[in-house]
Formats: sequence, structure tokens, C-alpha cells
Amino acid sequence: MDVRSSTRSRRWVLPALVVLLWLVVGGPLSSFAGQLASVQENDNAAFLPESAESTVAFDDFVEFTGAENLPATSSSRGKGASPTETVMPWPGTSRT
Repeated sequence: MDVRSSTRSRRWVLPALVVLLWLVVGGPLSSFAGQLASVQENDNAAFLPESAESTVAFDDFVEFTGAENLPATSSSRGKGASPTETVMPWPGTSRT
């Protein structure tokens, strides 16, 4: 009986210690997670060289429009369909 009670107590003591350790170590360290935004860079253009064609085009676009984003629309057509069958004209325009 003594071995059994020892196993039962170890069964909940170890997970409790792990959770307490997680809270003691992770709690204070979680305050640094908010500071990552100041050093994180998600700009894909930052990883390209200045002479890359897409970087030059983006710089020209920003200079021309003053905006760093471009609204775009993409469409596709089914296999074997012609463009006139799947593309609808904009209201007020003709299909010519």
C-alpha cells in the first residue's frame, strides 16, 4: 500500500511542479513578448537588394502614388472556357 500511495502522489506532484515552474519562469518573461514588435520586420522588400526589379518598381509606385499598397482583383476561368464566356463586363461598359 505504501508504494501505491507514493506513485499516486508523484502522479499529480510532477505535473503541478511543471505548471508552477512554467508560471514562475514564463510569467515575467512574457512581458518581453510585446517588445518584439520594435525589432521585428515583416517587410518582404527589406530582404531584396536595392537593385532588384521588384524593389525598383515598388519604389517608383510609392513615389508616383504616395501609397504602399495596391488593391488588386484576380480572376480565373474554367478549363476549355473562352475569356468572353467567363468574364463579365463592368456595369455600364460593353464587351468589345
